[in-house]
Amino acid sequence: MDKSKKSLIKTIADLFKTERERTDDKIYETVIETVDKMSPGMKGEPGSPGEPGATGSPGEPGTDRIAIAPRRIAGDVSVEKNELVYSQGGLFQAIRRSDGDPENDPGSYECVISGVAEVEFTEQWETRTLDVYARLSDGGIQKASFPMGPRFLKSVAGVKIIEGDWLYNGKHLLIAETDDAVWPDGWTDINLSIKGEQGSRGRRGVPGDQGARGIGIADIGIEQNHIIVELTNGEIKTLNIDYVGGEQPEQPIKSYQGYYDKDSTYIAGDVVTTASGLFLALVNDPGGDLLDSERWAKMLGTLNQPGGFLQAPMVWRGAWRASEYKTSEVVTDEGWLMISNTKTSDRAAPQPTGGEFVPSSLEPLFPPVFAPQSFASADIITIVQRYTFANAGMINGFRYYVPPSLEGSAMRVSVVTDPVGNPNSAIMIPEFTIPTGVGDQWVTKDVNRFSPANQVYDVVMQILPTAGEITFTGDWDYIQDNGGDPGAGQIYHNGGGNTDTIYINETDDAAADRSAELDLLSAGSSIVMTGGLTWQIDVITKTGGVYTATVTPASRAGEQLTTFAFTYYGLGTIDYFTDAAFFTAATGIQSFAIAAVYDPLTALTSDCQMMDLVVQGYAESPDWDFMSVAGDVSASGSSALDSMDYQFDSLSATVTDVSNVWPVDPDTVGVDQVQVRIQHDVSGGLYQFGLSTTAQINATGNSIETRFSLDGGTSWEQQEKESKDGTDRLFTDYLFPLPLDAGPVDLIVQVKKENAANTLDVFFANVWLTRVK
Repeated sequence: MDKSKKSLIKTIADLFKTERERTDDKIYETVIETVDKMSPGMKGEPGSPGEPGATGSPGEPGTDRIAIAPRRIAGDVSVEKNELVYSQGGLFQAIRRSDGDPENDPGSYECVISGVAEVEFTEQWETRTLDVYARLSDGGIQKASFPMGPRFLKSVAGVKIIEGDWLYNGKHLLIAETDDAVWPDGWTDINLSIKGEQGSRGRRGVPGDQGARGIGIADIGIEQNHIIVELTNGEIKTLNIDYVGGEQPEQPIKSYQGYYDKDSTYIAGDVVTTASGLFLALVNDPGGDLLDSERWAKMLGTLNQPGGFLQAPMVWRGAWRASEYKTSEVVTDEGWLMISNTKTSDRAAPQPTGGEFVPSSLEPLFPPVFAPQSFASADIITIVQRYTFANAGMINGFRYYVPPSLEGSAMRVSVVTDPVGNPNSAIMIPEFTIPTGVGDQWVTKDVNRFSPANQVYDVVMQILPTAGEITFTGDWDYIQDNGGDPGAGQIYHNGGGNTDTIYINETDDAAADRSAELDLLSAGSSIVMTGGLTWQIDVITKTGGVYTATVTPASRAGEQLTTFAFTYYGLGTIDYFTDAAFFTAATGIQSFAIAAVYDPLTALTSDCQMMDLVVQGYAESPDWDFMSVAGDVSASGSSALDSMDYQFDSLSATVTDVSNVWPVDPDTVGVDQVQVRIQHDVSGGLYQFGLSTTAQINATGNSIETRFSLDGGTSWEQQEKESKDGTDRLFTDYLFPLPLDAGPVDLIVQVKKENAANTLDVFFANVWLTRVK
């Protein structure tokens, strides 16, 4: 008998004993026998839940879960041992306490997960590939190469040719027919300067098969901002009216920033060039996606470029002939390269409407009659006449009348377009010396400038006396600062929207009072910063011991303690001539009162000053836009390649010399620097200036310095690059438009080390100048 049965028996027995005095053992035995014969009973119903037990005592605290939340660090930061951090694109764990990131203290970290720290792109023109180098967080380098597409080439020297490459010089369009094309057999030469004879009419072609039945328009209507078109085949097309026209961004253009650089920061109004066209930034810091229409607006797309586009594809139609042209069709007409902006039958090129004339001479028999005037104790005078071109015209020359006392004086001439709207200044004639033997005569200098209709120009002539230039030098600490006055030995240069303002303390770095010399500076004086920029003073005033100068260009240099050269013209008497109220009966010409500085808001007069233009009238069609102006390039030689107005210089070198200073005289090139240079006589026009360098320095604490000069070494623009490790190849490229007048140019590019140590290898140093308009 199992224990459960015995327990049950005892319970029943106790029950009987309780109720029947439990004294009879017979009863007990009877119960035992009965229970032994009993079969198991059915399972009873569950009982009701019992009362909750007492609350137990609190248990021991549990262990926190492990959380991985690496923080992003850079530079000098404190990191504890075993801490996970994110830096240089990867995940690192500190193996000891550190006060720097993995780049500055690599021995204190292990790279857990490697990412991409930096990406660089290199164009390999010898192989026509784009090499992409990715530097990983753990120091590794990964490289991928992609083939370049066909594009416009400035020169074929040292470049692998691929099918579709093209060159253009204003008279010839050259297209490569095959890879590695050899001139001239492998190129298609389209001569844009010669109008061919009319060919004979071709024979009528064989009739083609009958085409499918055309689909016409059954109905058309407008609903809100949509045009609803029902076709004869039952289809319905919906056109959004908002997108019928081209892009018309409201953002005004502020400045041209050259070729797009992924490492540069741009602001709204900046215009950049890429292989795909010309783009306008619509917002500050717009990012690198130039196809993001909310951040960039395309102004002009290129033809046959990967990713290039136009409002409508350009179609080459050859020489212009009297017929109808559609939008974006390109023709050549009497040396002009034109593109249609609408459907038109107008003549493409502007047409002369008469001979040359001088606007100031109302009639040949009535030239200006000048009365002598003079400025006493002056170091510069500015003479301005404003010309309004109601019709298109070609400016072929600039004339000036010479008082005898001005022979041998210096003169310079500039032109300001739209002076009271969106002014744009350009040099018309660089500074020159008035020749002797021309007193009381008109002297004409050649100019080649086309003016569309409805343009306003201020022609600004500045004359400096024969007393000559006077220069003094001193050392100041040049500081980029936006507030307060500079202390002794300091020069402050404003930033933001006031980069045209420089503040100079009268005391130099040697504690010498230079006020007696600084007091002689005036409009037209210049400031030359050694190793930096050259500024021309437009206005200068003095308050206390600080001079405030408004300067051109509005650009800041790098901070440094250096030598400044201040140049002014000695005071003298400057004679000039005026014919009062001469323009009373004329229209389109006004003048300013003679002054020291140019101010476009000066009250206008009808006086004729001692200057004028030589102009020829032209009629132009509004249906055509200019791509290239006639006469831009003069052919020389027998081939199209020989006729290009293009200059180039290139070399390579290793720089190991201990000297690391820029030379004062660019004609003397030391072994510690690399220099490429263009010295050339050019015809007036718009050029593209370009430089490119590829170099390597075997150190991380030294920099590669590159500078260039557009004026033969008088002033310089400089930049620096420092490698991440001693095997990096760093490249620099820079392109920008450069208007030039006819005459000599002297363009220089130099490369050197920042410090004397280490070795610098310059693999390529190039400079080029190409005429584009």
